[in-house]
Amino acid sequence: MSHFLKLSKYVINTLHVAQIDIKPGYYNIYYNHVRHNGFMIFSAGWVNNEIGQLEIGAGTNPDDYKIVSEWIEKINNKIE
Repeated sequence: MSHFLKLSKYVINTLHVAQIDIKPGYYNIYYNHVRHNGFMIFSAGWVNNEIGQLEIGAGTNPDDYKIVSEWIEKINNKIE
């Protein structure tokens, strides 16, 4: 199974998807960026992981909405 989801303007690595909000007529897809920001000095510091968001709407891009809907349906079928 491929770990990539091809949309009209994006190719999403599905392994980086953190959360999907399923709303009537659209999806909000939250994903982790691969890059990390921060610093460490003598075992102290901070690291920041960025979260990106992508909105896929049935009205704004029905083709992408259909692709994401089918992908979510495949996930639901595997869980059941």
